[in-house]
Amino acid sequence: MATITLKNMPDKLYQRLKEAARERGRSVDEEMISRLQADFMQMERASPDEWLRRLRAIQKNIPSTPFDVEELEEAIDEGRP
Repeated sequence: MATITLKNMPDKLYQRLKEAARERGRSVDEEMISRLQADFMQMERASPDEWLRRLRAIQKNIPSTPFDVEELEEAIDEGRP
């Protein structure tokens, strides 16, 4: 396995990386490897045509009429003391 060293990482970025690692119960190294794998090692990336097909399928399930304001207010207030 290779070892790399990152230089000149902005402090704010490093702090965010540490927070993300802590939230996921990982070391900073594990978090970086996980993120790099997610970005670079995906088995299959969807083509633009595939994205369009997926978006159109999702769009079919979205109501064409806006929500009723009263229904939204009732949903927001539901369960509130």
